[in-house]
Amino acid sequence: NPNLFAYLGDVYERGTPTEFTNWYGRDTLYGRFRPVTNPVIGNHENLTINSAGYFDYWDNVPNYYSVHTAGWHLLYIDSTGVFGQTSTSSAQYQWITSELATNPAPCTMALFHHPAWTIGPSDSSGDPGRMRNIWALLANNGVDLVLTGHDHNYQRWRPLDANGNISSSGTTGFVVGTGGHGIQGFIKTDSRVAAGFDTSPAAFGALRLELNPTGAAYQFVDV
Repeated sequence: NPNLFAYLGDVYERGTPTEFTNWYGRDTLYGRFRPVTNPVIGNHENLTINSAGYFDYWDNVPNYYSVHTAGWHLLYIDSTGVFGQTSTSSAQYQWITSELATNPAPCTMALFHHPAWTIGPSDSSGDPGRMRNIWALLANNGVDLVLTGHDHNYQRWRPLDANGNISSSGTTGFVVGTGGHGIQGFIKTDSRVAAGFDTSPAAFGALRLELNPTGAAYQFVDV
């Protein structure tokens, strides 16, 4: 019975309206949480022209937006690159800059699909590099948590600074691509990873977060 549910992108295979109805559900499956869900777009939704299934299902949600809950400022970001919003000159980048500069909330979380740091298969695809500038912007402005998907496994990274170095004042990143399509093994190791699961059934599950105005508790709950 969550107060808020994070959809981190990708209904397979092409994010069509039929797939959203059959595999995500309206009043069933993850669709039970639709009234309390804030989504971000993934790459599979973009395989349908104009991402029509995604925008139809989520009532034409903006590509990027923010909400406030439990004393936290949450930024929902488009990481796909399809809409040209990941460069430092993009409207989204300028919006993030403004949001971080003007919001007084002591705790901030960013949510997007493609991880900037990962030991999963997408590390070899070039996707993480596209989000490194936005990661640096978030880290330099004291963002506490970043939630991503894309790779089908669970990863929790140690707090990292803008350049990816471990820092006690850095940003903690999570990869939570564990929602049910399939599990992908890690392709390398990295000492900056604090915890990870990449085999079934331990890597099928959900990240539970409990937020309060001064921090957060977290637990990965497998099936």
